[in-house]
Formats: sequence, structure tokens, C-alpha cells
Amino acid sequence: TSTKVNTGFNNPELGAAFAIDRVKGLNKLFCAFNTMVKLPIRGGGDPIIGFAQTDVEFGLRSLGNLRIGLPGGYWVSDIAYRTRFGAPADELRYNANASVRVALHWYVVALAQTTTGMRNGRPTQIGANYILNPDYSSYSAQLTTIYKATRTRMVQFGFNRELAGRNAGAGTTAIMTIWQYF
Repeated sequence: TSTKVNTGFNNPELGAAFAIDRVKGLNKLFCAFNTMVKLPIRGGGDPIIGFAQTDVEFGLRSLGNLRIGLPGGYWVSDIAYRTRFGAPADELRYNANASVRVALHWYVVALAQTTTGMRNGRPTQIGANYILNPDYSSYSAQLTTIYKATRTRMVQFGFNRELAGRNAGAGTTAIMTIWQYF
């Protein structure tokens, strides 16, 4: 039995989204280009997270307003390709989420995620982390709550659950994120 604990601090990711424009004729639909970089930090833990390498992700995002009898909300759909500068493999990702405002400053977000290894890497022997095998896929669901603390800062907390996949682990992960807008 391991006494080590993993945190996201072992695998920090910084991202940004850049608005392209509204889709003509659909004034509630926006499109954006998004990018993300994973910093090359490797921490301890069991299984070990982070590969002491840089990952870069590029993608497209569409988003719009969502009204279903509640004070409001939004939906977001992302598709992205992550290039890994090292093992195990590049990834293709797709995410879809919906968020509804349930009270002033409070939102509930449901997210479905798919990640597929592109099989262009090599296996890496570090612990039991499924993304060390270049032939993998992962399907997961996430449920979180967001609190809008200020005009430019939000705090998100909840959980993520692996539902299925190929050469993938299973389990539930707690999530805590701070969003800062500039």
C-alpha cells in the first residue's frame, strides 16, 4: 500500500482561449482557438504524474448560451490535438460540457471527455499510469460546481470519474481549480 499522494501540482498546465468571432446568423454562438502548455515538472506519487517533458495542445472551441428555464448558462465543445515532446504518445481530445447558473455566483457544470492516444509513441515504464502506454483511450465524466468569487476570479471544485477505455485505469479524482481572467 502506497502512502504517496498525487496532486495536479506535479503536472501544471497553463492555457488560453482566443476568440475568433461570432458565427454569422447565430448571434449566440462563438468560436475560439485554444492552446495549452504542460510544464516539464515531475513529482513523486503513486502512480507518478508528469514525465519531465513539455506537452503543447492546440484546438478549436465553440460555445454558446444555454437557457432551459433557469437563470442562464452556457455550453462548450472542444476538440484538440496534444503533441508530446517525449513518451508515450500524442493525444486527440474531445470535450463537451454544459453549465447552468443555479444561484447568484454559483454554477453547476457537467462534462464528458474522450482522450485517444495516437499510437505514435513508445511505452514508458513508470508506475501504473495508463497514459504511459501509447495505445490507449479514456472516456470520463465530470461534475463540478463553480463559485464566481469576483468579476475576474472563479473557484471550481467537484470530481471526475473514468467510465471506460482501452488500456486505461478506472477511478474517481477530486478537482479544485482557480480561474483567473485578464
